[in-house]
Amino acid sequence: MSKSRHIEEQRLRLYREALEHFKSNGFVPLFTELDFINVSTPLKCRCNKHLSAVQEISYNGIRKKNRKFHCKLCLHDSLRTNIEYVYNIFDKNNLIPLFESSEYKDANTKLYYVCKKHQAFGKQYTTLYALTRKGYRGYVCKKCMAEYLSRIKTPKIRTERSRVNRDDNGYREWQKYIYKKYNWKCALCGCKGSKNNQINAHHIFGYKEYPDLRLDKNNGIVLCFKHHLEFHKKYGKEGNNLEQIEEFLGEAIENREYVQDI
Repeated sequence: MSKSRHIEEQRLRLYREALEHFKSNGFVPLFTELDFINVSTPLKCRCNKHLSAVQEISYNGIRKKNRKFHCKLCLHDSLRTNIEYVYNIFDKNNLIPLFESSEYKDANTKLYYVCKKHQAFGKQYTTLYALTRKGYRGYVCKKCMAEYLSRIKTPKIRTERSRVNRDDNGYREWQKYIYKKYNWKCALCGCKGSKNNQINAHHIFGYKEYPDLRLDKNNGIVLCFKHHLEFHKKYGKEGNNLEQIEEFLGEAIENREYVQDI
């Protein structure tokens, strides 16, 4: 038997199985043998309880055992009659429902509520779909969401030095000059600055103790993030000087251009 013939026989077998599954689950099949390609193909059908509506369900979708309702309209009807389920969803999300049972039609109906935690914020609305959708974080209330975002997006507190450095055009020019002078490479390991490898323009003579040398083009050296961190861990952030740099760089400093410049 050829491979193509075997595949065709398997497709026909699955087609016959699909017909039986649709009928046993209360559907009227509207598809033919030619419409069935594989188990994931959307197939047109009608529910025995809702013959006016044509739906599309795959064979895989119809044979899932964990689905109580394969028909979307049947699912909506069950939710419509079981309004307690809807109220329970709102209660689990700390929401006070402000709608009557007759106002609920389907999962996309706008339903008004008041947040238990922020009742003063006033009346808001959502849908049952929004409360039960995949990936829902549990913050449907706008006030609750704002509080959540403020916790995860706390702005950085900028120090006076940081503010002056970032806003001073002279500092930016000094920084660019130091980077260019060392060809954007760390003076110790020679690694080049990139998106994944940050480099820093380090003041040889401390920024705080020598304010007159802050923008001196000879008072700078490039260190990668790792070695810059190691330097300040060893010598601290105050009272930095040339002797510390020479000791830190060791023998490598003999071949550096900035030794002659200082």
